[in-house]
Amino acid sequence: MNKRIFVALDLPASMKADLLELSRGLRGARWLVDDQIHLTLRFIGEVDGVLFQEIKDVLKSLYFNSFELKIKGVGHFPPRGEPKVLWAGIEPNDELISLKRRIDESLKNSSITGENRKFHPHVTLARLNKVLVPEVADWLQDHALLELNSFRVGEFLLISSNRSSSGAIYQPEGLYSAR
Repeated sequence: MNKRIFVALDLPASMKADLLELSRGLRGARWLVDDQIHLTLRFIGEVDGVLFQEIKDVLKSLYFNSFELKIKGVGHFPPRGEPKVLWAGIEPNDELISLKRRIDESLKNSSITGENRKFHPHVTLARLNKVLVPEVADWLQDHALLELNSFRVGEFLLISSNRSSSGAIYQPEGLYSAR
């Protein structure tokens, strides 16, 4: 059976609660719920059972040191045109970029093709549908100074995603800790 998977960082519960506090005041926003909030490091897509097991094994052999990460600022995708996604940003962090690069390189060796998009670390807060651009601009301005306490990253997850009428349902498939 095929699985739709990605690699991500989970956030501490208190940080998710802080982000959920932002989840209001914008018509047309479909806000994510607690168990959907994460920082995607690498979207892989649909894989069969053999490749899924190979990916789990490859990620198990990955070495990284724990590091501090900070959520700072808000924005939207795409950066030009009608906004489709609201996000909370991540303060620039070399250790995060290094972890992302190691994950990408190890998966490339497992015949997983690379992503074409530039990595823009963020935490998705909402998906937008038929929103008024001035209202999005007001929401962004109201939350522009968002800055949460830093948190320690000591692990990352392999997650499967199943679509449902109420949004994606995520299931942890592997936990990989810093050494």
